[in-house]
Amino acid sequence: MLLFHLPGLYGWQMQRVMKKIKVAFLTVKLEIGGTEKHILEVTKRIDKERFDPLVISLMGRGELQAEFEKEKIRVEVFNYPGLRSNGRLKIGNLFSSLGVFYQLVRFLRREKPHIVHAYLPAAYIMGFLASRLARVPTFFVGKRGLGTYRQEKPFLDIIEKFIDKTTDVITVNSNKLREIESQRGKHLAKKIKLIYNGIDTAQYSHNTGNDLAELQRQLGLDRDTPVVGIVANLIPYKGHREFIEAASIVNKEFPDTKYLIIGRDDGIGEDLRNLARTLNIMDTLIFTGARNDIPALLALIDIQVLASHEESLSNAILEGMAAGNPLVVTDVGGNTEMVIPGETGIVVPPRNPEALANGILTLLRDREKAGKMGLAGQERVKNHFDINKMIKEMEELYIQTITKNGSHQNIPQSNQCC
Repeated sequence: MLLFHLPGLYGWQMQRVMKKIKVAFLTVKLEIGGTEKHILEVTKRIDKERFDPLVISLMGRGELQAEFEKEKIRVEVFNYPGLRSNGRLKIGNLFSSLGVFYQLVRFLRREKPHIVHAYLPAAYIMGFLASRLARVPTFFVGKRGLGTYRQEKPFLDIIEKFIDKTTDVITVNSNKLREIESQRGKHLAKKIKLIYNGIDTAQYSHNTGNDLAELQRQLGLDRDTPVVGIVANLIPYKGHREFIEAASIVNKEFPDTKYLIIGRDDGIGEDLRNLARTLNIMDTLIFTGARNDIPALLALIDIQVLASHEESLSNAILEGMAAGNPLVVTDVGGNTEMVIPGETGIVVPPRNPEALANGILTLLRDREKAGKMGLAGQERVKNHFDINKMIKEMEELYIQTITKNGSHQNIPQSNQCC
């Protein structure tokens, strides 16, 4: 039992003797991606005197599991196969999925978390149903994308709307996303809580010297070569095609420029390489694959690009700003909540390689302007998107929610399962 003090959380001071608040973070995989890295940072930094974090991965291990284990964060892994294989519904997968669902209910019954915080659609749906059957007192949905996938999956949209109406809290990471989600049903606005992404800016400010020279050598970069980079897993909506088409335009004026494409190949890598060969710029591109040394790679970049067709709030932008990189980003989602046009970067329309190229060219032609934008971005991310601010807001939201609904007193005590 712990005694902790919450100064002024509701305009008054209180002391309460209670157990640590157990929060189960439920996601689909533990691969390297924005959502997974967010969960890693939260579980690493949340106050262990007051919180007991637990991570649940529905679809097995991933590259980040070792990082959780290094931080002594408990991870529980299931083997959910998904309902489809090669685009088709599989009866065998359905029975296997029901088995995983049963195991998840049993696990939550045994662990008795105060809160399940689920990220990504498969986790929303399975986590919501399992949490209700396991009598978990509080369920959070964590939304970090604009949900355009729902346009092609109307049945999924209906299910999500039901979950949204009956869940306790919906967390979002951009004001744009809050606006979109608030319009999906009556009375949703009051349960939607905006918490901006935050990053540890210190990780991006000490990458100099011999280590960077060795990294340049490994990547085949000369010291004076201009480097334009994009940090995004290779997924169609991330806009890599437009990035490569823009590179072919920039290449006509700055033929020595190199382009770093940093991210896991989620199935379009060969198509992108074929496009580069068609445009005759393959020798200017460097595909790094998934990396765990992003701060060092960002230190090699002169101009950073985000070419996405949709985003809520991209950590890649925040990381680039923290590294002092001027940015060229598309005008989608919450990008302009981070990048101030003309001050910390250049904002262009999505799906427009010519506009993307013009933004890159503007910064390559005026390196002094680019440098000023990079410094302004560093200052902005420190002031508005610091990791400690994000963690504090999440801790307060968890405490506020379970105190309001009294779940610290009503956790089921039975060890019996379904």
